Amino acid sequence: MAPLTRARAGRERLPNDLMAEYYAQRASAGLIITEATVISEQGIGWVDSPGIYNDAQVTGWQKTTAALHAKGTPIVLQLWHCGRASHSSFHSSTPAVSASAIKLNGDYLHTPIGKQPYETPRALETAEVAAVVQDYRRAAERAKAAGFDGVEIHAANGYLIDQFLQSRTYLPNCPAGFRKTRSTVSSCATKNCLRVVTWFTRREATAGTMGARSRRQTAKHPSTSG
Repeated sequence: MAPLTRARAGRERLPNDLMAEYYAQRASAGLIITEATVISEQGIGWVDSPGIYNDAQVTGWQKTTAALHAKGTPIVLQLWHCGRASHSSFHSSTPAVSASAIKLNGDYLHTPIGKQPYETPRALETAEVAAVVQDYRRAAERAKAAGFDGVEIHAANGYLIDQFLQSRTYLPNCPAGFRKTRSTVSSCATKNCLRVVTWFTRREATAGTMGARSRRQTAKHPSTSG
């Protein structure tokens, strides 16, 4: 079963009995990939979506994994960082982060204070990217503790990793004399963000019995536009 955002985790983003029942009802799918689950508070961008960045959330997800395993169904957790597809109201009035300071081309998004227009995000500093990678690693570690059989890294649909991979949303600080074009942007070091995240997450996953993969898209999604 493909990921479907249900927004039933509440303000604390805690997986709960209702979510465990929802997934258990769909056990006959054979393999279930959960709804997108934020790896950190910084990654939040959707009202009431679940998280996997603290111990209480690990305990909450154990209800779901236990319910699925009782029916013999494997379940994979999708790891998510919204990046610029967020709003300052999710982050104590500070801007969301992204690959570059480029506002999403859209009308509005749903926030804790109602519908709001998209804002210009703050570009992550190079040193901050390493911290985001570690957030993915820790999320994979917690997914193992919660009983998941694997993780999927959400790297599509205009969210943070995709923001680094798209030339419309990532304008890197290339070396002096380096000509910025769509064909050469991919040569800059931070373009390897997905590879680094996938490597660290897969390393954490395979330390036990859990698998890891990344989700990309082949067709352009509207939220990848400038």
